[in-house]
Amino acid sequence: MSKTVIKFPHKVYTALREYLLEDKNEKHAFIFGTCVKTKDGIVVLAQKVVGFRQEDIEVSPTRVKIDRELVTHLFEKFVESGADVLISCHSHPFDYGNVAFSHIDDENDRNLFEYFEKEIKKHKKDALMYTMVFGQKSIAARGFEGGEFFAVEKIVHLTYPIEYIYPTNARRSAKNIRELYHRQVLAFGEEAQEIFSNLKVSLIGAGGTGSILAEALVRLGVRELCIVDHDKVEESNLNRWQGGGYDDIGRYKVEVLQERIKRIRKDLTIMTFTKALFDKEVIDHIKDSDVIIGAVDSDSARFLLNRIALCYLIPYLDCSSGIIVKDGAIQRLASRNVVVIPGFTECFNCNDFFYDRTKINYEFHSYLKKEAKRRKYIQGADVKSPSVYALNMLSVSTLLLEFMNLFTGYKEQLYWNVLVDFMNMTEEIPRAYGYQAPSLRCIDCNDRLARGDEERVWELFAPEVV
Repeated sequence: MSKTVIKFPHKVYTALREYLLEDKNEKHAFIFGTCVKTKDGIVVLAQKVVGFRQEDIEVSPTRVKIDRELVTHLFEKFVESGADVLISCHSHPFDYGNVAFSHIDDENDRNLFEYFEKEIKKHKKDALMYTMVFGQKSIAARGFEGGEFFAVEKIVHLTYPIEYIYPTNARRSAKNIRELYHRQVLAFGEEAQEIFSNLKVSLIGAGGTGSILAEALVRLGVRELCIVDHDKVEESNLNRWQGGGYDDIGRYKVEVLQERIKRIRKDLTIMTFTKALFDKEVIDHIKDSDVIIGAVDSDSARFLLNRIALCYLIPYLDCSSGIIVKDGAIQRLASRNVVVIPGFTECFNCNDFFYDRTKINYEFHSYLKKEAKRRKYIQGADVKSPSVYALNMLSVSTLLLEFMNLFTGYKEQLYWNVLVDFMNMTEEIPRAYGYQAPSLRCIDCNDRLARGDEERVWELFAPEVV
């Protein structure tokens, strides 16, 4: 049975719950979505809710009756749509405990799955189907394979804080909190530590900030990392590259990092890539991440990471720092961190706050620039910028506090953008911006959200076909 995770954008999840649990009567709705196949299983991205008008169905507190013709019409809409996953959802509004599929649900679902296999797969051979039942405080979710039901492993609701819902019919492994994290458990609790230990984090960039981040994430409890960087260690890196020494010069940064952090924990799962970010194999390993952290130097890389995050419903945290020197004097000494929750907060493309969107689009659609950059994740020419260890540490520290907040909600508010400028420490700086909902004019947030592999993001920097 394939390990399955279902991800919901906030609007889709809340619309579904409100429809199913709006009163004391059972309700039924369907979710259209798309399937992302990964090396570990399947990630289902929920795209939209398809319900029924009240006047077209019969409901009561214990049953819902839908005319066969309506169901047939819904299946036809699914076949004609671009979706390849169908989720049948109904409610048990009377259940305030651990909701479960009833014997009647078992019979109905079995018939539904068999019909789907026999009729719908004639038109969409790779289509998948799942069923869910919603109680007031819990959810059960399952698929069907080889004549048997199997449990969905978890459901992810992209809100603040990120909500992990474990279906009542799924088995959860026993908690195993190591003594290594005892002091963190005292602050955030065992549940939070369990969340950290089960996260897969993709870290893009293993330079000054990335080298600190990798170690800090492992010390926080993260056990699975995917680290991407094509650069090798140079002597000029050693002033800020955490843990690096002269013996590492000439080696790939990701390889040195992997060796170093495995000295902290030997049971880590670490995948490293010395390829470009703009590579399908790299993106295939990123797309099932629980979170992406960007420690990159360029807006082009942020543009792509933002696109990946939205398409695959992955929270994206961006960590950056910079020093501006003019005529030998420091003008700015700043760090900036940004948190993007796809479909819940603004993204990098919602406005021109972070970069000139027209310029970025030109860079991605210019054939000559594609060819010039397709082997790098950094922007343009190899320009050396001022950089110091202390500023990188500040940026990493503030980002990690928001990272912990994202999954635990220890603060009342999520800060979407945190800016600290040590050359301008007034009442307004440091500055923390509360999050805003996605812009209605943002193409990425409105048209590319939860599209998964359909968007083919790995082709953004591919050579054009003549």
